[in-house]
Amino acid sequence: MKTQNFAARALAKVHRASFISAVLVIASFAATPLCQAQFNQAEKWHDMFGIGNEMVLVGYFNNDDRADVVTFTRSNTGDVYVALSDGKKFNGTGVKWHDNFCFGNEIPLVGDFNGDGRDDIVAFTRGTSKDVFVALSNAANAFVGMAVKWHDQFCLGNEIPLVGDFNGDGKDDIATFTRGNTADVYVALSNGANAFVGTALKWHDQFCFGNEIPLASDFNGDGKDDIATFTRGTTADVFVALSDGGKFVGTADKWSDWFCQKDEVPVVPRSRSIKPTFETSGQPLLCFDRASDNAWKAPATQTYDKPRCPGKNLPPNYFVRKQTFLAKRKTFIKDFARASKRPWPQISTATAPSI
Repeated sequence: MKTQNFAARALAKVHRASFISAVLVIASFAATPLCQAQFNQAEKWHDMFGIGNEMVLVGYFNNDDRADVVTFTRSNTGDVYVALSDGKKFNGTGVKWHDNFCFGNEIPLVGDFNGDGRDDIVAFTRGTSKDVFVALSNAANAFVGMAVKWHDQFCLGNEIPLVGDFNGDGKDDIATFTRGNTADVYVALSNGANAFVGTALKWHDQFCFGNEIPLASDFNGDGKDDIATFTRGTTADVFVALSDGGKFVGTADKWSDWFCQKDEVPVVPRSRSIKPTFETSGQPLLCFDRASDNAWKAPATQTYDKPRCPGKNLPPNYFVRKQTFLAKRKTFIKDFARASKRPWPQISTATAPSI
């Protein structure tokens, strides 16, 4: 069991690399019979991607549920190139998905800001302009939007921006860390359409001091992204503040006292909401209750005007449909975990109330 848990963490680190070197190398995980974990020999998945000082990130840009890579040239060109994964390699060298995004020293990040299950891109100008621009993925070959400003006063000076679904609504939001002596954390929530809402919404006032490195992920598995800060150096402490949907809770909650020393670079797994396809074809439906981790079988003959569970009022992205109920139990469980970012649920044969 410990081997499997360690394997999951190791895979998650590969899955969520924030920056990748110019020559992309992927190592797969293998667990030995002696309960030792290791990575297999490195394999080259691309031989010309992320050149010079370009910034490379990982995201799910099309509909195949495999992590792809994107590189931002920045500088004066502002080009964005994507190489899609086929499960064995990254394909494409000069596939330009945007030609006017993220210039100079702007900071690019990746997240699903409209909740459609595909990752989009965001650029933080920082400095005195404090603008935030977003371009949405069309899932085929482009990020759409030249200068779509989603916020005009967020992440100023040298603050550090991060992306995460902090309120658990299935849409990624943005956070900024002032660090230094103030150690404030501000969050602006995505409205899913065209804006991050909130300018002075302080979610924490004593987190990530000095030059500590902040990261975001769902550390307690409740569907809401939390924040962690790594002191590094000789202290090598890791502090975590959990999201309650409206703020980050905890100041001195140390989750590790000897991790990421000196100049080591911390990486955390990325939380991701999957938006399953909704269909009304007369087949049985499954409704998932994220609060109790239970699932109900809804009537196959019921017609639904929008993807929601009868009597449960859950967000659309936490709704999954399959053709059978118990016959594909394992498939249901897998889809539920991917969709809601929760542990394996207990499936009930109870029928949910009609709408």
